[in-house]
Amino acid sequence: MRQAESSERRTLERHSIPLKIFDRETGALLGCSENINAGGLMLVSTGPIPTMTEIQIWIELPGEEAPDKIEMTAFTAWSSFSDSRPIYYCTGFHFVDPTEDKLDRIQAYIDGQSS
Repeated sequence: MRQAESSERRTLERHSIPLKIFDRETGALLGCSENINAGGLMLVSTGPIPTMTEIQIWIELPGEEAPDKIEMTAFTAWSSFSDSRPIYYCTGFHFVDPTEDKLDRIQAYIDGQSS
């Protein structure tokens, strides 16, 4: 894919917010988000995550009283070594059919971090 096509496809602003991302099936911590928006996130992890697959995840949004746990399905679109930290892997997750409620909760958290 050409660089212009890639940038044209990305229409949502990315936000650099570190959030813990877990595997819903095992409960294991997959890694932390490097950036996130309502369409997906970039995960930084210590091990590779298979690409072109769907994975059941949950995102931990820190809260004042308790974390907000958002469960969703994500598609792993790409993976590579981190440019700035070569011992880590970066994986692009695209959210698969998230509900409006889940998107609203993610966006509200992002908006709260930006202010």
